[in-house]
Amino acid sequence: MRPRTVIVAVVLLIAGALPFLVYGAYLLVTAVPVPPRKPPWDAYSTGFAHDMAVLMRVVVVVVMGAALLYVVAAVFAFLGRWGARIALTIMTIIFTLPLFWAISIAASRTSGLVVIPVVLLGLSVGGTVLLFTPAAARFINGGRPRPRLREWATGPI
Repeated sequence: MRPRTVIVAVVLLIAGALPFLVYGAYLLVTAVPVPPRKPPWDAYSTGFAHDMAVLMRVVVVVVMGAALLYVVAAVFAFLGRWGARIALTIMTIIFTLPLFWAISIAASRTSGLVVIPVVLLGLSVGGTVLLFTPAAARFINGGRPRPRLREWATGPI
């Protein structure tokens, strides 16, 4: 039976990644169509609109892919895979940097928009921290005590 901390952690992690998936899908569906690239001899067209539309779609797909990897790692942590906890920790650290950037931008422009990145940051960090509680660690290790470094290198002593 899975401890409640693992279930709550996975729910928090998925809830933290879900806005990126939903909003990314919304942007891909409702995005402005990519304008055709005009011939280079057209003096008034530099192709900038085309390049920006393609760049926006690429960024949205990359962010959605990262969020999907985050959800997959959360599901693997729910299944008790030890490596998923490490992967989630690394991804949480990497995803924290853009969220801090979003918090600083939102705080400088308007105080109401600060809530969204702060909540997303709290969900992802909170879920990751819950995976390192003793009950979650026992579940992920399968009830065995954590092996020591010497045992990993040489086998049981």
